[in-house]
Amino acid sequence: MLFLLVLLVSLTCVTAANETSQDISDAPQEDIQASQTDTANVDTKVTHQVNTSENLHEVVSDLNTIQSSQSHVIELEDNLMIDDEIDNEYLTLTINGNNHQLTVNKLIFSNAVSVTLNNMTLELNSHINNMVDLYLNNVTIKSTNLYDNITKTLADNGIEEYTEDNFDKIYDIFAGSNTNHGNIHNYKNLYVNNSLFTKTIAHTGSAIYNHGYLNVDNTVFSDTLSSFGVVYSEGSLSITNSIFASNKQCGYLLHSNSGEMSCINNSFIDNYALYNTCISNVGTALVEGCNFTNNKASSTNSIDNDGNMTVKLCTFKDNKGEVIRNTGNLTLSDSIIEDNDNELNIITNNYIYDGETGEILRIGNMTLINNRFTNNTCDKLIYNGASITLLNNSISNVSNLLDYAEPGDYILDEVMDDVDTTQFNRSVTIESNTFIIDTDGVIDELMITNQTNYVQHTPKESVILLDSIGNVTVGDNVIISGILVDNDNKVITGDININISDYAYSVESTDDDGYFSYECTPAVGTYNVVVSYNQNRYIKASNVTATFTVNEKESESDVNETEDSDSNITDVNSTD
Repeated sequence: MLFLLVLLVSLTCVTAANETSQDISDAPQEDIQASQTDTANVDTKVTHQVNTSENLHEVVSDLNTIQSSQSHVIELEDNLMIDDEIDNEYLTLTINGNNHQLTVNKLIFSNAVSVTLNNMTLELNSHINNMVDLYLNNVTIKSTNLYDNITKTLADNGIEEYTEDNFDKIYDIFAGSNTNHGNIHNYKNLYVNNSLFTKTIAHTGSAIYNHGYLNVDNTVFSDTLSSFGVVYSEGSLSITNSIFASNKQCGYLLHSNSGEMSCINNSFIDNYALYNTCISNVGTALVEGCNFTNNKASSTNSIDNDGNMTVKLCTFKDNKGEVIRNTGNLTLSDSIIEDNDNELNIITNNYIYDGETGEILRIGNMTLINNRFTNNTCDKLIYNGASITLLNNSISNVSNLLDYAEPGDYILDEVMDDVDTTQFNRSVTIESNTFIIDTDGVIDELMITNQTNYVQHTPKESVILLDSIGNVTVGDNVIISGILVDNDNKVITGDININISDYAYSVESTDDDGYFSYECTPAVGTYNVVVSYNQNRYIKASNVTATFTVNEKESESDVNETEDSDSNITDVNSTD
C-alpha cells in the first residue's frame, strides 16, 4: 500500500514537471528572458531587432515599463524615425545603428541608468534633451532641413557675411527658427567619441548646449551655423583631440560660461565669427596643445578670457583679428604667435568697468612666458590697460610692445608704450625678453631684463603760468597769454578756456612749447579773467584768475592840469 502511494506521488510530480516544461517552450523568448530576470533579479541583456519605426516605438514603450535592472540592445535594421521618450530608472539601453539613419522628431532621455548610441546618423528635426548618462560613439549628428531653411532665410534677407550692421537681423532670424538651444541639450553627463557634428544649427550652441558634464574626444564640428556658439556650456566640459573647421557664428565656437573647461590637442581651422571665433571663457579653463589657424573675426579671434585661463603649447598662425583678449587672469606660455594680422593689436589686456557708475568690475592680469612672436602685422603687438608680465619671450618685427589707447609716457623708448589710468594701480614687468627688429635687412637684437615700471593712478597736476595783464586805455589791445605745464614743469599741449567777464569767451590751443595767447580790445570797464584747463584721464583741471581795467582817454585840460602840478613835467614843458 505504501509502495502504491509513493508511485502515485512520483507520477504526479513528473506530469506537472512535463506540463511546466511544455509551457516554457511555447512562450516567446523575450518573455522567458524577462521572466528569468524578474525571478532571479539579476541583470540580463535582451536584444531587439527592429526594422520599422512602429516596431521601434513599440519596443521603447515596452522598455519604459520594466521593473527591474535590465540591459537592452536595440539593433536597427533600416533607416527609421523616432518620436519617443526614454523614461525608466532601471533601464540600461544600447541602440546600435549599424550605419543606418535615425530621424529624430522627438527624443528625450529623461530617466535611465545609461543610454548608448553607436554607429548611426542622427538626422534631427528637433533637438535631443538628455537627463541621463548618454554615450555617443561613431555618430553623425546633423539637422539638414533646419540648416537649409535658415540658410535660405539668410540669403533671402541679403545676408552673406555676418556684420555689425546686420547683427540684429541675424539674431532675430535664429531666435525665430525654433532652435534655441543646441542639437543636444545636456543636463547630466554626455560623452561623445569619434563623432561628427555637421550642418547643425541653433540660436545658442549649434551642436551642444551643456548644463551638466560634457566630455568630447576625437570628434569633428564642421559647417555649423548659430548666432552664439557651436558648444555652449554652463557646466563643466572636456574636449580633446577634436577639430572645429569651417564653422560660421556671430560669436565663438566654444564658450564656457561657468565651471571648468579643459581643451587639449584640438584644432580650430578656417572658422569665421563676427566677434570671437574660437574659445570664450568666464569660468576656469586650460587650453593646451591646440592649433588655431586661418580663423577670421572682426574683433577677438582665438581666445577671449573673462575668467581664469592657462594657455600653453599652442600655435596661433595666419589668423585675422585679435588673437587674445583678456580681462581676467591669463597665462600664455611656450606658444607660437606668428603671421597673424589685425588692424590694431594682436593681444589685448584690459579691465572691465560699469558703464553707468564707472565702477571697476574686473582688472586684467596677464603673464606671457617663453613665447615666440614672429611676423605679426598690426599697429601694436600688445594693448595693455591693466597688469602684465613678460618673461623670456622672443618678439620680432615690432616697434612698440605695449600700447594704450591714449598717448602717455614711453617705457624703454619705443619698445613699450604705457600710460597712466586714474582708477587703479597697475604694473608692467619685463624680464629677459629678446626683441628682434628687422629693418631694411639689418637685424638688431635687444635684450631687456629686470625692468619693472609701476604706474600710479594719481593724475598729474596742471599749472597755468599766466602772464601779467596790465591796465590799458580804451582802444588799446589787451593780451592774455601764458604757458601750460604739469607739476613736473613739463609742457602740456591742449585747449585753454579764456573767459573775460561777460565780454568774451575763447578756446585757445597751446603750441608745442605750451604757449597760448588771446588778444582783444574791450570797452571801458573793469574785467575779471578766468583762464582754465579741463581735466582728462591723466591730468587734473586747474584755473587762474586776474583783473584788468580799461580806462577812458584823458582830455586836453586834464593833461594841462597834470603838467602844472608836476614840476618835472613843467621843466620839460618850459624847455619846449
